[in-house]
Amino acid sequence: MCIVAQLMQNHTVERLEDDLFKIKSDQTELLGTLDMLCCIWELEHGEYDCDCRGKTVLDVGGFQGESAVFFSSRGATRIIIYEPVVEHHKFIRKNVALNRINAEIHDAGIGVRDEVQTICYDKTSAGFGCVPGRHERQIKIRNIADVIRESGANIAKIDCEGAEECLVDVPTEVLRQIEFYMIGVHTPKIKKELVQKFKESGFILTKNIDKNEQIALVFFKRAHIS
Repeated sequence: MCIVAQLMQNHTVERLEDDLFKIKSDQTELLGTLDMLCCIWELEHGEYDCDCRGKTVLDVGGFQGESAVFFSSRGATRIIIYEPVVEHHKFIRKNVALNRINAEIHDAGIGVRDEVQTICYDKTSAGFGCVPGRHERQIKIRNIADVIRESGANIAKIDCEGAEECLVDVPTEVLRQIEFYMIGVHTPKIKKELVQKFKESGFILTKNIDKNEQIALVFFKRAHIS
């Protein structure tokens, strides 16, 4: 619970049930689990920090809505959320309403095509699907190229436990419809592939944060092509 103690320096944190918390600051109010509190702490310590003023943000891997609230508090005018775990949607809807966010919520993950995938998992936590488990469920997948085309987004945050690899197959002209990407990569192999893909597509790698030997955050800005 050390994360709670740290958050209480700038927030009011109330435990409502065993794994249900309410957290409030001068700007925001959210409901969610301890996992969500950990995500808030990471967001407030530089994860996915960007200038969102007047922008539309595509938020893939919306979890419980904390990143949508974060982007909105930094000036985003519209958030398009993709989250395939239905248990998280009650929190997303609540947090979007509490903070009066202009949001579009989709019950889906991303991939190279529209389909339904069977995911093996242990818990519907922030890392859902990253490590195979003893439970199975089917989730809806949307073609990431179509998601980008339809979004009209200026900024994309993509954190989807390995599914980010599908960006490698997105045509360059589609990828360039978004000017700034913030991507959580979950293996060195995926990171290498995405860095190459984005550089070939006319993007500049502006930031790389290695969280551990496997996971990193990479930020790409679209360069002008004359």
